[in-house]
Amino acid sequence: MLFNNKSHLWILFLMVERTISYNQPKFHSNATWNPNGTTVANITTIGSYPSDIFVNSKNQIYVFNQDDHQIITWSDGNLTSTRNISADLTNSSSLFVTTADEIYIDTFYSIGGVSKIIFNLTQPIPWMNFCQQCWDLFVDLRNTLYCLMSERHQIIAKSLSNDYSHLRIVAGTGAAGSTLTTLRYPRGVFVHTTLDLYVADCGNHRILLFYFERLTAEAIVGNGSLNITIALSCPTSLILDADANLYIVDSNNHRIVVQGLNGSKCLIGCSGSSGFASNQLNSPWSLSFDSYGNLFVTDRGNHRIQKFDLMYNSRIVTSSLITLYSSSTTSCGCPFRLFMNTSSFNQTNATYQWQSSPAGQYIWSNINISYSISVLYLSSQLYSTDYRCQIVIVYPSPMNFISNTVTVLTEVNDTYCPTKVVDCACCGDDINNFVLIGELGTQIHDLNTSCATNSYDNRTQESVSLFENRNYTGQMSTNFLTDEQFAIWIDFNDDFQFESWEQVTYHVLNATFYANFTMIIPPSSSGATIGVHRMRATLAFAAMPNPCGASSIYGETHDYTVNILQLAVFASQDWTDTKMQTNILIYVF
Repeated sequence: MLFNNKSHLWILFLMVERTISYNQPKFHSNATWNPNGTTVANITTIGSYPSDIFVNSKNQIYVFNQDDHQIITWSDGNLTSTRNISADLTNSSSLFVTTADEIYIDTFYSIGGVSKIIFNLTQPIPWMNFCQQCWDLFVDLRNTLYCLMSERHQIIAKSLSNDYSHLRIVAGTGAAGSTLTTLRYPRGVFVHTTLDLYVADCGNHRILLFYFERLTAEAIVGNGSLNITIALSCPTSLILDADANLYIVDSNNHRIVVQGLNGSKCLIGCSGSSGFASNQLNSPWSLSFDSYGNLFVTDRGNHRIQKFDLMYNSRIVTSSLITLYSSSTTSCGCPFRLFMNTSSFNQTNATYQWQSSPAGQYIWSNINISYSISVLYLSSQLYSTDYRCQIVIVYPSPMNFISNTVTVLTEVNDTYCPTKVVDCACCGDDINNFVLIGELGTQIHDLNTSCATNSYDNRTQESVSLFENRNYTGQMSTNFLTDEQFAIWIDFNDDFQFESWEQVTYHVLNATFYANFTMIIPPSSSGATIGVHRMRATLAFAAMPNPCGASSIYGETHDYTVNILQLAVFASQDWTDTKMQTNILIYVF
């Protein structure tokens, strides 16, 4: 809600797709994780016997410290940024963080029921009263809160958007049992974007799937499943990746396992016994992915958080007989070559058609004409690129192969035109909030960033995907009221400059802290190159913003990452099963 200088009340409505606040990376069947974990937090930081962990889409980590009765949060890879949230919470077992950075936490043994902690505040607000402790919490795409009452052998749900909605029983009868309608001391819950409910039924050593609005489940892993591919002993937590593969904390077996279309396997702690070594776990409890696919586990018995790095996630397209290699995984503007293992197939009369695509776009184009050389030499590349090769063999029998895909990243370059040092600390001439909702569940949701050192903030870890030839509405705010001007550029041609034709928005803030701006993304035929680019947002006081130098004594600049998608490619695909909903969000800065 916003007030102007005449005390009129304004309410800002943004029509957007509701997105998820947690990470569901896309992996391929050959993805592997380092079996040796790194301890990112120990008993000194997170206390003894940690239970739940939540890593949000911005890679902010949240854990409850039982010893200090506080929530501990820090940015992935930067434990020095640790912040303590809230005090006087007792035996809280679960928490969930929404896209608005609101924390829902079990407060049954302190102030009762479930409480909410609003972003940048420290004290919990009582939200819902339940007759039992919520051992696990989850908020789905409809903004419905799920409370797993383990001692009551039941899961209930209630809308967070409608105060008058009733509590609903979504799983369990309230009595312990081992049928497909009953639970026995369940520990973990996860709701798919399809609104199907997955339950870690600890006491029955199984994973149950309750299809949307059904109270009779299907046992899909462990006891009672039709194809028992792996035995579980008290599963306590579970998550899904982008392809609905199921990652399970098999607590009493001290390991992490995965169940997917290709069967099941052990990922972490596969020695068969508990321990303190880097490749061992001791009664793990919960797990969460970061946006890069790394796996975080609360190693409860060892009083630590372990991080297991994603090591290999190559996109195998078809044949396992052909392996494509690159002489470099990053391009520094230097020549590099692509080559493959040719010993596993008959090269007689083979021809090779090399293809490339902007990284992650799957928009393939031929690099050259088809010829009989299995090595491709490239002088350089402008942006991160995927490569593959189609091989046609005519003799002795016709065959057609497609190699795996390799990605060569463009090295992060610091040669972008600099912003000359200006002053945003003096009077509040900063980009304090920046919100931009993109496609495919992506968004930049940058709140309360305040003034950066030298008035420049490299925030390229924040990324959003946008279609070419489409307009987008975003929102920004500053902390100074008078005559601020704001502009955004996208480096479509990746020449490390922000030219006048690359400006996508310009807005003047007239006696207001807030602005709704419209970004105009041109069609690819007019210069909006498909792929990943840098986006620069600049605020200047009483002057037209300049992306490559100071136009005012006061102001600030932020750099972000934008992925331009080809509209025609996605328009031809069927997105009816994404289960996204249009909702009204009210941002209050």
